[in-house]
Amino acid sequence: MIRKRMTAILMTLCICLSFVGAGWFDGAKVVVDTKNNKVYRYRTADEIVSGFILNSKAAKTKYNGQPVLLYGTVVSVGKDGKNIEVTGFNFTSRTIECICDKSLRSIAKTYQRGTKVALYGSMEVGLITGDLYLTVDKITALPETALSSDMYYLIDGTEYNKKNSTGVTLHNGAVEYYIPSTWDNDKIRHSVKDENLGTMEGYQYVLNKLSPTDPIPESLFVCYFDNNAQLAFAGDSDETKLIEKAIVENILGNVGIFPTKKTTTYYGAEYNYYDGVYKNPLEAGEGYRCEFIFQADGEDGIVVVLYVYREAKHLKDVLFLTRFLEVN
Repeated sequence: MIRKRMTAILMTLCICLSFVGAGWFDGAKVVVDTKNNKVYRYRTADEIVSGFILNSKAAKTKYNGQPVLLYGTVVSVGKDGKNIEVTGFNFTSRTIECICDKSLRSIAKTYQRGTKVALYGSMEVGLITGDLYLTVDKITALPETALSSDMYYLIDGTEYNKKNSTGVTLHNGAVEYYIPSTWDNDKIRHSVKDENLGTMEGYQYVLNKLSPTDPIPESLFVCYFDNNAQLAFAGDSDETKLIEKAIVENILGNVGIFPTKKTTTYYGAEYNYYDGVYKNPLEAGEGYRCEFIFQADGEDGIVVVLYVYREAKHLKDVLFLTRFLEVN
């Protein structure tokens, strides 16, 4: 069994959470990342249109299939509100056809030629014609703070500036992710290895300590399982699914069928997902909900993301972190 061959993995990972009494989970089921959980990048129509004018091939590679929060000026609106033609403020030789679902058409019809509009959606480039399209998810007034292409958004308007976050690397730079600057201190961020929270390289972020008045435990772990260093037999490195299951069982006990699901995200990452409950036998209450993401680094190792909570108060930051996590 792979589980018996591996060295000890995160034996005390969740024990540090057990300092409160009975609790309960958020009513809604939380998934730390999903195929459809989009993070939109703020783009002006000027930026997109000028990009295609200067180098259409490079622009297609950059924008095709990408979620964007598009800001531009209205050229025309179809009578039924199904289509909005948008272009830039300075570059007007090309337009972007924005296609609206029925639920959005009444809003679309309120816009007139020359007015500014902000649209969440996914960019597509015509295969033969090279025409520009945006499948619209939401029409909104542009937030005043969205002034540069460094800005990213969730569809509810939550914003994120990647330049204001802190980059973190694991496994000699093979893995990179970004955390909010408020997480980058000794009170919140803890080294898993150095503080004896487990045997993997990585960090625990104690999110309820972001507020002095929040007693409900909530933590995020981002770790790297090094196959070469932590497997007793190097030949086990191709048994990724069994290694991942062993990590889960080391924390939660027997989990039965693994994984809960396999996911290919809209941005191309592939991972195994598992959700379960961690229950400390010495503590009253329902325990803690645990969500795992496992993303393989070939046969070199596995990126392990574990979100542990009773109330997922910092889910949006977690979603941004997982979106920007890259295995190089």
